[in-house]
Amino acid sequence: MPNPASHPQAPLHSPKKVATDDSRADAVKILIVEDNDDDAGLLLRELRRAGFEPDWVRVDTEPDYLAHLQPELDLVLSDFR
Repeated sequence: MPNPASHPQAPLHSPKKVATDDSRADAVKILIVEDNDDDAGLLLRELRRAGFEPDWVRVDTEPDYLAHLQPELDLVLSDFR
């Protein structure tokens, strides 16, 4: 499985309606606050299985979180501990 932390920040864009057939999956802009690469990978896998194509950035420190927090995001997923 690719290392989620090595994914470069992709340009963020507007989400599209969920794909229900052979059409392209929905794009969704996500900020992942997670210190574990494997857990971030599991989140991304489940989003893709649900029909989404995440444009994502993973951060694991508060300064990085604040630097990547932007109004264009559709979703922020955060680790509990």
